[in-house]
Amino acid sequence: MLAGLALLAGCSQQNSLEVLNEEEEPIFRRARDLYARGMENEALENFLKLIQRRNGNAPESHLDAGNIYLKHLRDPVSAIYHFKHYEALMQRSDRDDAETRIALVEERIKTAKKEFAMTFDAKVYKDPLERLKLLDTIEALRSENELLKRQLTDARNRLNSPEEPQVAVHRLEDSAPVLRPEATLPREPIPEPTLQVPQDSGRRYTIKSGDSLYKISRQVYGDGSRWRDILEANRDLIPNESSLKVGTTIRIP
Repeated sequence: MLAGLALLAGCSQQNSLEVLNEEEEPIFRRARDLYARGMENEALENFLKLIQRRNGNAPESHLDAGNIYLKHLRDPVSAIYHFKHYEALMQRSDRDDAETRIALVEERIKTAKKEFAMTFDAKVYKDPLERLKLLDTIEALRSENELLKRQLTDARNRLNSPEEPQVAVHRLEDSAPVLRPEATLPREPIPEPTLQVPQDSGRRYTIKSGDSLYKISRQVYGDGSRWRDILEANRDLIPNESSLKVGTTIRIP
C-alpha cells in the first residue's frame, strides 16, 4: 500500500513539474520571441504545436494563444476555447497565484464574449442572452468536433495496425470434416472514415493582413461559424486554422 501511495505521489509530482517546465521548452521560447517581435501568426503556430505536443497540458501556451486570437485575429470563439483550458489547468495547479490568474482569465473570457456578441446584427439577435446562447452552442459543437477528431484518429490507427495473428486449427486425421475454402464467409473490409469536403463554388478570396478564418467567414457568408467549411476546402493551402499567409488565394465553398 505504501508503494502505491508513493507511486501516486510521484505521478502527481511529475504532472506538476510538466506544467512548471513548459516555459523551458525551446518551442515555447521561440513562440514568445516571435510574439514579442509582432509575428503573431508564427507565434500562434508554435504555441499550438506545443499544446498538441504536451497533450493540452500547456497553460501559458493556452493563455498566449487566447490573447492572440482575441487581440490580433479577432476570433473570440477560439480565444474563449483557449482561455477556458487555461482556467481549468490553473484550477488544478498548486501555484500560489493560481486564484489571481483565474480571476484575470475570467475577465478576458468576459471581454471575448462581449466581442462575440457585437459581431451579430442587432436586428437578428436583439436579446444579448440569445447571442450568448449561440456562443454556448458553438463551444459545444467545437468540443464535439475535437472529440470526433480524436475518435477518427483512433479508428485510423486501429485500421493501420497489423491484424492479430489467427490461431491455426489442426484437424484430427479422419476424425473431423475438412472445411473447404468456399465454405468460409468472405471478410468484409472495414471502410475507413471519410471527412466531407465542401464543394468548390468557384469563388476565391485573397488573404489580407489581420485576417482569420472566422473573420473571412463572417465577411463572405455573414456568419463566422462557417470558418471550418473554408478550412476543409483549402487543406492543401491551409493545414490548420493558424497557418494563414497574407497573399494566399483560397477557395470559398
